[in-house]
Amino acid sequence: MSALLEIAGLRVSLEGREVLHGVSLALEAGAALALVGESGSGKTTLLRACLGLLPAGAAVAGSLRWDGREVLSEGEAGWRRRRGREIAWIPQEPSAALDPRRTTRALLEECLRAAGAPDAAQAAPRLLAEVGLPADRGVYPHQWSGGMQQRLLIAMALGGRPRLLLADEPTSALDPWRQADLLALLRRLQVERGFALLLVTHDLAVAAAAAGTVCVLQRGTIVERGAAAQVFGRPRTEGAARLAAAQPRWPPAPV
Repeated sequence: MSALLEIAGLRVSLEGREVLHGVSLALEAGAALALVGESGSGKTTLLRACLGLLPAGAAVAGSLRWDGREVLSEGEAGWRRRRGREIAWIPQEPSAALDPRRTTRALLEECLRAAGAPDAAQAAPRLLAEVGLPADRGVYPHQWSGGMQQRLLIAMALGGRPRLLLADEPTSALDPWRQADLLALLRRLQVERGFALLLVTHDLAVAAAAAGTVCVLQRGTIVERGAAAQVFGRPRTEGAARLAAAQPRWPPAPV
């Protein structure tokens, strides 16, 4: 049986410069995979390629198969049918992703309607409760904390009941306690809803908590992959070892 998402030899060039160099990975239905790497390594570019949301003029080569079907050659109409319904995205920076002029309920209901929900007004309160949020119609995004805004983005992504959730640094703006809460929520929702999760992060602890399998991306190339404990505890490549060594440790080493 083929994987839900299969990427083989993916190359992406932006403004004439290649930023992904033959990336290959596979993700089974219901599984979780963490993609880790330093800033600028190409993590977000890879997620955008999975959604057909690369900038105009981007050059793409290789293969990207969804549920056994090659999709890189599809036009925008094909991507529009898939986004939100089959593949959904949690973007970085909730404060930048959420329209401050719209209430939280209005934003969620709009996503539900776009995903084909028959009654967005009734579905929205249930979805907000599922992610631990109130259903107040008069609340605007700026009136919620960063953690609550991130939960709203998760609710918006799940409105179409996608089979794959792409999470781009979902915990980067949160303190450690809120990070733990959000990761627990994602794990619970994944078990209950059965979606696959591709999570991008630069935090090895987040990667290990969210996924059993980890890929290390360095300068547009996957340099190591395997179980989180092996990649971070016994890295085989210099790139993975350098990333592991750069992580903060507690208690700090004596000086």
